[in-house]
Amino acid sequence: MKKPEKVLSVFDKYTKVVDKNIKQTIDDCSDLLMYQMMSYFMGYLDDNLQKTTSYGGKRFRPGLCLLFAEYYNCFDEAIDVATSLEIFHNFTLIHDDIADGDELRRGRQTVWSKWGINHGINTGDAQLILASKSLEGLLTRNPELGIRVQKFLNQKYLEVAEGQFLDFTYSEMKISDPSITENNIIDMLGRKSGVLVGAATQSAGIIAQVSEKEQERLWDFGYNLGLAYQLFDDMVSIWGNADISGKDELRDIIDKKKTLPIIYLYNNSNKQNSKVLERLYTKKGILNDKEVETVKALLDKSDTKQFVLQRANKAVEIVMDSIEKLSLDKNKKTKLIEITYALLPEAKEMIA
Repeated sequence: MKKPEKVLSVFDKYTKVVDKNIKQTIDDCSDLLMYQMMSYFMGYLDDNLQKTTSYGGKRFRPGLCLLFAEYYNCFDEAIDVATSLEIFHNFTLIHDDIADGDELRRGRQTVWSKWGINHGINTGDAQLILASKSLEGLLTRNPELGIRVQKFLNQKYLEVAEGQFLDFTYSEMKISDPSITENNIIDMLGRKSGVLVGAATQSAGIIAQVSEKEQERLWDFGYNLGLAYQLFDDMVSIWGNADISGKDELRDIIDKKKTLPIIYLYNNSNKQNSKVLERLYTKKGILNDKEVETVKALLDKSDTKQFVLQRANKAVEIVMDSIEKLSLDKNKKTKLIEITYALLPEAKEMIA
């Protein structure tokens, strides 16, 4: 995977703060190999478990949390929350790699492929607990505020798990199941990808004790940014330029993932094309080159790309509307707009 340098530079100063806090959180635990596995996954240790600095993700969720906290003058109080968000996010990735059978992430072996599935599951579980433990500092300094933030994050963390449940459920269903609609897929993507970004942005508002209306705008900004990111990402996986995106070409089709483009195509095709998709998406194993070409051709001949792009752009419009309504000065709003487009895949370049 290519490092998104432009995005990384936007959050560089926040990443340093969060990484320092995450390292301290892990170092405060025992010297068990389990904690070294966490540090390895976060990019703090190399393959030989020696200290290093490697790409451990964009850190844009905690980055957004700290950016808004800086805007609302509550930066220090938000550090523990930003730490929790990033530890939780990476816990989900450790388990995602097991569920998807992915042996590589960020150009390195995944935890389960390096140490085994049992260690992958257990290390992920322990990291989830550390995500909660990270809030102890805020709870000690300001119990009332800490409890409010903890309650909010617990609910959002649960919603992320709900999204994962729905993803598993839809994956096990036949593509013809009436439950697999475009709206249901978008709801699932929102829980998996939008909720944690929304939690990052709104939590800053909770800490700053801004108005409920302002918190709603922060939520709308983050949730829809996360949703748009995933929708663009699903498009890039099909129509993207691999040299620019760094993604495996047509990987989602090969793996028969029921992404929004595929579900829209199935639900809006004629009977003959729908039967072709149903046959391919119910066969055992991955799709071969010829089968992938068949699916890609059906996608290209339909209005699927336009539909998904329209839905992604709708989410971006909500993001922009939320920015406009926030009680921030013009310079801060301009910065948020720049960040939004830096985070989202550059569709014109990445989508053929």
